[in-house]
Amino acid sequence: MKTKLKVKISLVLATSIIINIFLIWEVFRLRDENRKITNQGTSNSQSLEDYWNDNQPSEKGGK
Repeated sequence: MKTKLKVKISLVLATSIIINIFLIWEVFRLRDENRKITNQGTSNSQSLEDYWNDNQPSEKGGK
């Protein structure tokens, strides 16, 4: 195999490895961030029925 071809293949493989490492790191980072947001949201969540009742317009002079 020619030397130039070996160098090109090596550069492509090295670049691919670096990109894959970055993407894997990004997936783990986003997964942790999502887990933190999810855990924060569960502590102060309310049921859909409570939310619906709290946001109904008040009846003024109704029947």
